[in-house]
Amino acid sequence: MKPRFLKTTDQSIQGQLSKVKPEQALAEYIWNGFDANATKIELNTEMNELNNLVSMTVRDNGDGIDYDDLENTLDLFLDSKKKNISKPTTRGKKGRGRFTFIKFSEQAVWETYSGNKGFSFIIDSGYLNKYEPKDIPKNSSITKGTKVVFSHIKNIDFNHFNDFIVPFLINEFTWLLISNPKLQLIINGIQINQAEFLPIPHTEEVEEGTFNLNSVIWDEKPNQEKSLVYFIDSSDEIVHKELSELNLKGFYCSSYVKSDWFDGFNQELEMLPGSKNKDSDVFKNILALARNKLRQEYIKFRNSAADNLIQQYIKEGVFPEMNGDNSVLNEFHREQLISTIKTIYEAEPAVFSKQLNKSQKRILIKLLDRIVQSNKLSELFDVLEGVVSLSEDGMSQISGLLQRTSLENITKTVEHVKDRLDIIQNFKVLIEDHEKFALEVPHIQKCIESNLWLFGEKYHLLTSEEDKFDQALRSLLKFNSKDEYYDKKPLTHPDKNKEMDLFIAQKGFKVGDDDKKYFHHVVIELKRPSIKLRDTELEQIKRYKNVIFNEPQFQDENSVWDFVLIGNEISDSKITAANLHADLVSNKIHGEPGLVQKTGNYRIIVKTWKQILNEFELRYNDISHRLSLKELEIVSNTPDKLTEDIVNASESAS
Repeated sequence: MKPRFLKTTDQSIQGQLSKVKPEQALAEYIWNGFDANATKIELNTEMNELNNLVSMTVRDNGDGIDYDDLENTLDLFLDSKKKNISKPTTRGKKGRGRFTFIKFSEQAVWETYSGNKGFSFIIDSGYLNKYEPKDIPKNSSITKGTKVVFSHIKNIDFNHFNDFIVPFLINEFTWLLISNPKLQLIINGIQINQAEFLPIPHTEEVEEGTFNLNSVIWDEKPNQEKSLVYFIDSSDEIVHKELSELNLKGFYCSSYVKSDWFDGFNQELEMLPGSKNKDSDVFKNILALARNKLRQEYIKFRNSAADNLIQQYIKEGVFPEMNGDNSVLNEFHREQLISTIKTIYEAEPAVFSKQLNKSQKRILIKLLDRIVQSNKLSELFDVLEGVVSLSEDGMSQISGLLQRTSLENITKTVEHVKDRLDIIQNFKVLIEDHEKFALEVPHIQKCIESNLWLFGEKYHLLTSEEDKFDQALRSLLKFNSKDEYYDKKPLTHPDKNKEMDLFIAQKGFKVGDDDKKYFHHVVIELKRPSIKLRDTELEQIKRYKNVIFNEPQFQDENSVWDFVLIGNEISDSKITAANLHADLVSNKIHGEPGLVQKTGNYRIIVKTWKQILNEFELRYNDISHRLSLKELEIVSNTPDKLTEDIVNASESAS
């Protein structure tokens, strides 16, 4: 056979490949195999005694190169017969892929079989526009396929191949491999692991047949492939693909739709009745379903990403402290701020750029917090405009979402408040109407254990009923992750076997008026409604305080202890309640209602149920009223009205 020459120069070929990287170049030969209908492609490397890469071989079982059609294949450059092939997965349409070996080797040798005829040829990096086909003797075991051997390897060593080339190839081809279980890519004898992804299957039954959808969320962005919906027939072939319409930074997805309905699918539009093409109603409905499923996964992704952002900001100490007296309103404001951040993040993540330092993050969150509490959305968009550019549609979307989330938070908080008001009302009936029959443990204590919010938010029950101080210490140490010290130092106080009604603690620290952090523990002694509080009951709570005060294992300079005695009323007796009344009068100087003793970090407090319940009832009625007004204020501002006000304000400001 005579040498054949291309109508181009080496310089032209090299110029066309100037931006191709070695890993992309090697991938071209694997794509050539899949373009030629190969189902199995092997990539093998050869090492010398110094562990250097000597050669690489790519072998496939595809259709091979037709010797009788060289003028339409190997003789062409920047043109390819594949351009006329309508196969959706075809990649090699530029007519230059066979020359990319120059990026990682000096020479490539082909052996290819098509039908019963085989031939070989060599392309040298110094003579790219020349090749000479040579016949290969018939081989009964090989009827089709191509093998390419690359020698004099450059730009790729052993470590680079394993640490970079192989992961690149995995990311390059996984999207294709999962579409068809018959396809294999084997590297050095091992079938490659697929890139990390999350599959979400769904089956849709319609009159025309069964459609199996598989939404795929990629951990990493595929090298070249866009976010697409692939349609697969019963032979596992991709017959068509469409854009998913989700081109979103950080979210990489694909959808695979398989059904025998796609057998005989025609990519060209045909107006014949019952035609299977992209203009048919069946196809349009399935495409819309696939896109909608991906959109749902995107919403989950954004919610998760927003949650991660908020947790990160909390961990960094970026969130402002909610130090108001009303814990329910504090929690409401906190939820409002979190909802606002999530809404903005889901609409425009760039607002919370990773380039912001801690001070900038704190300033941004503080601004958002002030705006949320004032409910002035126009000021919110003034802040956002300083970070990103927002269209009118973007502003309308965010304002609508913020209105919805605000109303949801208000509704949730109002329901929460009403539930607590109902509990307070029922508790009043228990201690007032059933004063003679309500017992301490089965009635009063049981109700309190399930409603610790009466003493503050986020308290945890450590011990109750008949637990002695030994068990209380064990529970406290375990609560503070110090349980291993318990058995080493048993309690020695003579009253260690006394039993507290309730021992509760708050997880996490509080901040005092002096800005110091402390942990709050509360010991509660409950008395049935028919018992009036006297000196006897006061001495009981004082003994509990003395046990804690005198046991070193309970001591912690960062802990504050409250000992609370609660009953239906305080006795008027000047004999049996003389000390109790005297202590209440002498401690009025501290300005703390019910205080009878204050020593360092220890307080003893006496309260009646009427004081506790009335205080909460007034507070929660006030919260309910304020939230109702806020709800009316938000409802009166529709998304259209808010957007109009914002746009007008922006125009007048400019």
